[in-house]
Amino acid sequence: MFYEEVQARSLLSKRIVADAWFHSNYSMNVYRGCQFSCAYCDGMAEHYHVDNFREHVRVKINAPNVLEKELERILPGRNKSLLDYTELKPEYKRPIIGISGGVSDSYQQAEKKYQITRKILEVLLRHKLPVFLLTKSDLVLRDIDLLEDINKQSFASVCFTITLMDENQKKIYEPHSSSTEDRFNALKTLRSKGIRGGVMAMPIIPFIGDSIENMMGIVNESKKANSEFVLFAGMTLKPGRQKRHFLETLSRNNPEKLSRIKELYSNENRYGSPYWDKMPVNVMALGHKLCLDEGINPRSVRHSCPGAYVPNHEVLQVLLDIKYWMSSFLGKSKREWSKFHEGASLIERGLPNLKTALEMGKLQEQIHPALLNEVKEILKTGSCETYQRIQAEVNEAARIEYDRLN
Repeated sequence: MFYEEVQARSLLSKRIVADAWFHSNYSMNVYRGCQFSCAYCDGMAEHYHVDNFREHVRVKINAPNVLEKELERILPGRNKSLLDYTELKPEYKRPIIGISGGVSDSYQQAEKKYQITRKILEVLLRHKLPVFLLTKSDLVLRDIDLLEDINKQSFASVCFTITLMDENQKKIYEPHSSSTEDRFNALKTLRSKGIRGGVMAMPIIPFIGDSIENMMGIVNESKKANSEFVLFAGMTLKPGRQKRHFLETLSRNNPEKLSRIKELYSNENRYGSPYWDKMPVNVMALGHKLCLDEGINPRSVRHSCPGAYVPNHEVLQVLLDIKYWMSSFLGKSKREWSKFHEGASLIERGLPNLKTALEMGKLQEQIHPALLNEVKEILKTGSCETYQRIQAEVNEAARIEYDRLN
């Protein structure tokens, strides 16, 4: 393993639209390359431009200082347009900073030596900013003191990627990450301290992780750990290094499954999507049903900071749920779900209190006419007819998939 200390010119990547999956406004990678060497890792794909991904880790040694400078530019209150209040005061929104595994895990082995992630948390604590963390390592418990302090003044959400209950399979496909048991124990410890968090059960490997036994095991252990949610999703394999490495790993360890998985991903889709209609299991649908049966939320939870406009947050969560279900779960066209995503993105950028606007008869000044009736309904009842209809479609699709497999 080779560590290369590099000077980062920038750190934060802004999400242009509201994120219906990971619920952060900005993301970052404090390392490039990852020692966990997960066989399916998207970070190996050529378009990330990270060569020798598993054995050469670039350490952004100046990341905390770069973050300080970038926060000076983006924090609300420094932007004059946010101070030019009208009668309805725009919401002061603290951006949610995601420290997640795009092309690395922030708690891989290099973090033991360099402690870059810990220093990043110290910066976020000073600025009273919320954090979303995604990891496969129980090393995150080292920083529980900082996470507790962040959680008191804004919020800290720590999620764990967990895909395989069989430790032997875990060692093959996620060889250098913490054991599945250790991840669940870490989540349980964090939740006992009041820190938010859940399980990202993705990617579920076809013919290996998509059995009811494995997925039910994830749900049951998540429930024991007091997880806020479990979100299931399938696996993508981009043509090139990522796909090649995964298939090589598969051929050495589960050769009997090689031909079927090669066929699923033979379309060479640039985004790595398989022939979804040929998948042996619809893991989103099955996972949804298993979660509901155990009383666990099958959707990732979006949190808000103290002082946030509660009505806006409630509307945002409903709109993002509709968008997620329509686009990712039911496969509906962008034309059908785009207005919900655009509305959520507008709220995410900071609108006046929508309930106050409704009471003043000025809601139409804030919300696009195409979405006005749904937003009014959500503000009055906490839900809307569209949400209930789409949720019913999702629940029925989940039931059908469960019955098909039993």
